[in-house]
Amino acid sequence: MTHRMTVSLSDSRYEQLSRIATRQGRNATNLATFLLENAIENLLKEWPEPQTIQGVIQACLETPDKPWSKQADRLGTFSESVDLEKFEVDMILQGRRPTDGQILAIATAANMSVRDLDILVKQQYGNSKSN
Repeated sequence: MTHRMTVSLSDSRYEQLSRIATRQGRNATNLATFLLENAIENLLKEWPEPQTIQGVIQACLETPDKPWSKQADRLGTFSESVDLEKFEVDMILQGRRPTDGQILAIATAANMSVRDLDILVKQQYGNSKSN
């Protein structure tokens, strides 16, 4: 299945895209699709989507522009910043299912929607709650 979308480019970028497409013997839309698909592939290689709650936390801990990334005790600083005890985050990293409140705190830190993180947790642990 394919999806259609509208993309806006400045006049100068559109002209550049059209010139490159012409040199390659294709139209601008075809080249734009190719470039966008390659850019997405490259981004996914650089920033893979975490498949677990532990992956989300690890991605947070490794994010260079966050205040905890420059600290020696990144886990401690991260825990403080999301208003959780360090042992709570550590237990989740060791495989314990997070509570709803912990999901909210971690989703906020990860710039994720709570819904998306909750879906990830349900896929990982099933629908039963264990708070």
